[in-house]
Amino acid sequence: MISSNSTHATPVLNLPDVNSTTWYLKAVLPESYRPVFEVPPVSLPDQKSKASIHDFVFGMSTTAERAVPNMKLWKSWLKVDSGMSPPLVISFHKRITRKTSERRSRVKVLNMAKENLLDIRFTSTTIKRYEKRILYLLRELWDVATPTTKWFVIQDDDTLWITQNALVDTTMKYPDPLTNDIIFGAESEANMGDHGHIAYGGGGIVISRRLAERLNKPGVLEDCYRRFDYIFGGDGIISECVARVTGKPRESIILYEESLHQMDFGGTASFMFEAAAPITSLHHWNTWYSLFPDCHPTLAKKSFESALILAQTANLLGASDFSRRFIFENGKFAVHLGYSVVFYKKRQTANELFQNTKWKYYNSKSYWYNEGEDKVSYFIISSEQKEGYILLTYQNAAGSIIEVAWEK
Repeated sequence: MISSNSTHATPVLNLPDVNSTTWYLKAVLPESYRPVFEVPPVSLPDQKSKASIHDFVFGMSTTAERAVPNMKLWKSWLKVDSGMSPPLVISFHKRITRKTSERRSRVKVLNMAKENLLDIRFTSTTIKRYEKRILYLLRELWDVATPTTKWFVIQDDDTLWITQNALVDTTMKYPDPLTNDIIFGAESEANMGDHGHIAYGGGGIVISRRLAERLNKPGVLEDCYRRFDYIFGGDGIISECVARVTGKPRESIILYEESLHQMDFGGTASFMFEAAAPITSLHHWNTWYSLFPDCHPTLAKKSFESALILAQTANLLGASDFSRRFIFENGKFAVHLGYSVVFYKKRQTANELFQNTKWKYYNSKSYWYNEGEDKVSYFIISSEQKEGYILLTYQNAAGSIIEVAWEK
């Protein structure tokens, strides 16, 4: 349903002439209010039911002090319904253990992990260089893997898997990880000129078991580091190592997954959520850009709170429904599930609404629209599971409220 329930709401939305000012998106709507077009949900293979987050092991190199504030977000994609989560290995240089604050933070993280049944493992190393620690994470992940582990994930501490199922479902489009050399990651057009075709790690690097096994043969990682230690970035060294081990050029062995986002840009990421872009991972959400623009009524410049509400909402809606877009009145307004409701001063054409937003976000015309002049936006402020539907509450800068009920 959509309802405008603020007493001081500006009349930007003419609700359908029905008995109630509320209506359901997935129920029967008046003909004039049916979506003109809609981005369909992702179609997944039949073997989806065989996949599980327990097919994965995760690794990163960071400090316990940085881990403490991230724990709530990590829990959103790591915690399972029952039992212990898959392993998350956190590698650090042993010199930081001298800091009292770091030792205390590690205790906090482990206590939080125990409380939430998160299998978080700190590993100390004498390796000083960050790039080398990232490369050797492949060995640490191999050491903690079980015989049923299929996928090995290397990420940054500010990599956010938007939902657990999004990552699981993404791997379903690839061949059997037990018998195929597979590596996929995020693309970064901002860095392609400097670093070339590599798996950019901020959006997450996912490696199949067969390839991980080959990389962990005796002496392989050592040989790779000797050959490629001049490269900036652990993801660059891993990419070169994979190419050497498989005997294939980086351009053919390293696959770019469009739903993994490196996000090397500034400003706001609203263009991506409002373009119905497929989203499995986000990166730099707390540094380079803002998840919401400054006109968000409650979350402007609040990066952690913004990430948390999006993760919570995505988990309620599910990976295939989060940020799904419905266009009404021939492009006059749009509903972006879990992110925003936007009313345009002028109707948007299909070309304007479906421009390339894979990374070239400036191609999105709406990115340049002035809030309050060219459009009025209501952004998500809460999401709640109700009986039979999910209630999404959106608010604009003036305090007006719109509620959307999504029937699962």
